Amino acid sequence: MINAFDCSMCGHCCANQDLIQLTSYELFRLAEHLKQSPAELFDTCCELCATSLNPMVHMYIKTVEMRCPFLDEKLCSVHRARPYACRAYPMRQLNTKARSMKAFVREKYPMLEATCSLFGLEDDEELIGDPALLTDQTIAYMVDEIYFNTIGPETANLRVPCDITIAIMNDDAAREPVRLYLSDPTGRPLENTGLPGLIALMLQARAWGVPLSLAKQPQEVSTQEDPRIGPYLLAMTDTPSVDGLRALIEGGRMDLSRSFIAVQGGKARISAVYASSVDKVAIGFQIETNAAAVDRLSGERTQPVYIFFLPDDGSTTKAIGLAVNG
Repeated sequence: MINAFDCSMCGHCCANQDLIQLTSYELFRLAEHLKQSPAELFDTCCELCATSLNPMVHMYIKTVEMRCPFLDEKLCSVHRARPYACRAYPMRQLNTKARSMKAFVREKYPMLEATCSLFGLEDDEELIGDPALLTDQTIAYMVDEIYFNTIGPETANLRVPCDITIAIMNDDAAREPVRLYLSDPTGRPLENTGLPGLIALMLQARAWGVPLSLAKQPQEVSTQEDPRIGPYLLAMTDTPSVDGLRALIEGGRMDLSRSFIAVQGGKARISAVYASSVDKVAIGFQIETNAAAVDRLSGERTQPVYIFFLPDDGSTTKAIGLAVNG
């Protein structure tokens, strides 16, 4: 039998929490609902921290004596703008057996067993989550995690991850790998897609305050050798992408750069963004290649990886090159 979770509204889950995860996107939505400024809401109710359950920094609502500050007796006073953590409970993926969710809740929140309607279901009943909700939740969590832990700004501007979250949520192509991941988390890990790198590029450009253009992802990447610089990667992509990179580099005013290298299952994905703060332009690109080749080219990440781009239509043999630090 298939069921959607039907909350009994006992309020116990809201009254037995150390912290409640909240994303930057949700902070702005909740602040609007409360008719407060996001800064005021953050200062009074939130903190950025890592926890024993999640070593990555995220934003959380601080509870008061284990109770959510928005709990009114047994009901949520901000129900229409409540966090994804509350909206999605107890689902963490699109479908799962009630038995599995009972085990998770019993371990984390044993006090719920007496009142939560989850425990009224048969163990073999399958719970179905809301795919749009879980997709939005995953995107919002991912953007915040990358912003706070990978971009790591000295001073966080929560408008940055909020805006990027909205952009990704409204992009059907960006949502697709999240949807596939939720349908099969082990078979389609998000780390194997270009989405984390894309988010990092968008966040970095937004943090710099410059608009981002993306070069077309090269379909052909090979390892070459030159007596002057040694081994390098040669990437073939479209002419507009090569022309854009050439204009930025040869303009002499490129003063910002950031790169990220992610290795998963023998593949390395290089994501990099270069910008001119004067011209207010940034160009980002992603390259997927063999992880062993990247380790060899970078001397086990001790030196830059040189990447040269050529147009795949053969319009010129003059390559444009960049040094990417891992």
